[in-house]
Amino acid sequence: MASGDNNNIIHDLRLIIKNPYARRIYEYIMSNNPIFFRQKLTRVIGLNIDTINRWIKIINIIDSGFIINIDFEKIGLIQIAFKFNNQLKVSSTERVTGLPERSKWFLRWKADAVFPDTRSLLISFAPLSTIGINTILKDYALVGEIDDYFIADSYIPNKLPGEFFECDYKYKICMNNWKQISEHLKKIADSFDEREEFSVLDKKRLRKKRHRIDLLDLLMLSHLEENALYRPQELATMTKSTVLKINRHLRKHILHPQLINNTRIRYGKHMVKKFALYTFWGRDEPNKSRVLLNEISRIYGFISGVLDSKSGKFMFMLGVPGHEIFEYAEYMPSTFKELFSEIEAYQLDKFSIRSYTIPYIPFDRFNKEWSLSEEVIVETKESLMKKGLI
Repeated sequence: MASGDNNNIIHDLRLIIKNPYARRIYEYIMSNNPIFFRQKLTRVIGLNIDTINRWIKIINIIDSGFIINIDFEKIGLIQIAFKFNNQLKVSSTERVTGLPERSKWFLRWKADAVFPDTRSLLISFAPLSTIGINTILKDYALVGEIDDYFIADSYIPNKLPGEFFECDYKYKICMNNWKQISEHLKKIADSFDEREEFSVLDKKRLRKKRHRIDLLDLLMLSHLEENALYRPQELATMTKSTVLKINRHLRKHILHPQLINNTRIRYGKHMVKKFALYTFWGRDEPNKSRVLLNEISRIYGFISGVLDSKSGKFMFMLGVPGHEIFEYAEYMPSTFKELFSEIEAYQLDKFSIRSYTIPYIPFDRFNKEWSLSEEVIVETKESLMKKGLI
């Protein structure tokens, strides 16, 4: 397992992070902010550079990796989750067909449900203002019949601690223990106190200070959303900038104001092919929703979720490996219904999924804020094209 000769037969991320060496690398990366200098990793976790590079290479071989979590509200963005009664049409040039130019660049994620009915589920960014939110809502009402929506002020990343699955190294197969997961979630729900108030941390979160950023900051963040292990030299090449400027912006504009909330796992395309993908849409008492979603985020296959901490509405996506479907079906559908006062499950068409990084096209470079002006969008696109960045 630990030798490089076995790299090509490792196909499950769980097999990797069960290895004690890979586990130490994984835990450090998941609990810290980029940029992850390999030399620093050798000092902090006590492994030599060859071991660190080998395990990172293995993770890349299965098309997986790490991506950053951005504190969107700090940079003036909010997410809106939509559930449509119809399927929205998409194209490579329009993203969502018929959507005004001012709104299409804010698209975050979209997928079509195939069971129990056909519809589209979608998450869009919006400028964090009443006008910005209302404009996005108005524009999406033009292209589809909105069944429900909520404004999400909390993002739930995956965590994957490792106690809910077992691996057979001989046959190179891993299994989530769905019975154990079900029992654990029910125990959490039974011990939850609905009178519990927001923690001090939550109260501080609701009073976040807006930080002014520039277009280079957004470009770096968008690349780190694709790969949190990019080095300053790589970011400089991709943004047509200098290492000195990249380091200064990372330190002063991104890391110091804490625009990044740690990292999460990116499930690669080869892994997702083995998943049956589900999106769950529901509601419960706000704190209960938050507590349960934080526990669900520890399941292998949990991709991400969003929550409205005021209403308790939520949406999250979960991938179930194909060889675990029967055990999952035995325990989890009834468990989810028992946990939440309202919940619906939709199986997704994997080939319909569209996912995008943080938007930077609709960013007003001069006023340093998000804009719904099509003139600003044209100017930003032209500027980026001249630099060869798009």
